[in-house]
Amino acid sequence: MSAVPGKNADRPMIAIQSPDAEGAPPSGMRSRRSAAWRAFWLAAAICLVLAGVLVRDYNRAPHGYVAVYVVAGLWLVTIAVGLAGGLVLLIGLPRFLGLLLVFSSVLLPSFFITGVWGTDLAGFNHWKSRPVRMQSFGPNVPASLVVYYKAGTARKDITQLQDSLLYRARADGRGKDFIPGIRMYMYLSPRQAHGHEGCAIDLDTASSPQAVESLVMSFSRSPIVFAVYKDVAPVNIPDPDAVPK
Repeated sequence: MSAVPGKNADRPMIAIQSPDAEGAPPSGMRSRRSAAWRAFWLAAAICLVLAGVLVRDYNRAPHGYVAVYVVAGLWLVTIAVGLAGGLVLLIGLPRFLGLLLVFSSVLLPSFFITGVWGTDLAGFNHWKSRPVRMQSFGPNVPASLVVYYKAGTARKDITQLQDSLLYRARADGRGKDFIPGIRMYMYLSPRQAHGHEGCAIDLDTASSPQAVESLVMSFSRSPIVFAVYKDVAPVNIPDPDAVPK
């Protein structure tokens, strides 16, 4: 007895793929979204810490013109990170890394600007609240000390001496500051110092006579120093090579 095919036997079979969940996107898309969110939150955490450090340095700068360097450094880093992130995505390197860099280039300046605004409102900015005293200082203004170096002295020797006598390392390890008592410093070119390199130093009026004399003696003992003058404007110093010492 031969089998009689059913009426649906000649119809082609159609395979139907059931979705992961009703109305849900494919698993590959969900994976990409998950990676993007992980990159976002990791970038947010990193940028929050970095922005906090930069805001602290910005607020603790001794003067506004020093704080500008913090802002300039922020934007240089932001541009470099953004370009690196775009390049990573463009050439097909790990997508997570590219997203991390791109998100960071947006979040870092956003967190920094918000932090500066908030701390400024809270009164944590030191240099903005500091009273500004306008002082003139130049070759025609009397200086506490004027130092002439011997002609032909190497610049590195001058820098080394001044670093040892006029500066001290900052507590945070980032650069150097003047020692207490020094208010202003001015470099004197050979045209301003009768053919010698030199400097004019303005000391705080509260400096003790002993501290001033100690600084004078420290300069005078150096073999590269030609002469040290006290309480005189650089332009009023006569040519020492034309005047008998």
